[in-house]
Amino acid sequence: MNESFSEELKKELVKQAVKSLEDPFKMLTVKDVAKDLKMGENKTNELFKRKDFPSINIGKTKTISAIAYALWKL
Repeated sequence: MNESFSEELKKELVKQAVKSLEDPFKMLTVKDVAKDLKMGENKTNELFKRKDFPSINIGKTKTISAIAYALWKL
C-alpha cells in the first residue's frame, strides 16, 4: 500500500472518530469502558494497567478521555 495513501487513511479514520463523539474530552471510567467493550470490570481494570492503553489515574480513579479511547479502538 502506498505510504501517502496509508497516512491519508489514518487521518480520515481519526476525523471520523472525532466526529462520532458527543464530547471528545469527556473522561470515561472503568465502568464506562467495561460497558462499551462488554467486559467485566476486573478484565477492564487489567486493560487500564496496560502500557499501550492511554489511561491516567486521578487519585485512585482510573480514567481515559473519550477521544483517546476512540483512537485506541481504531
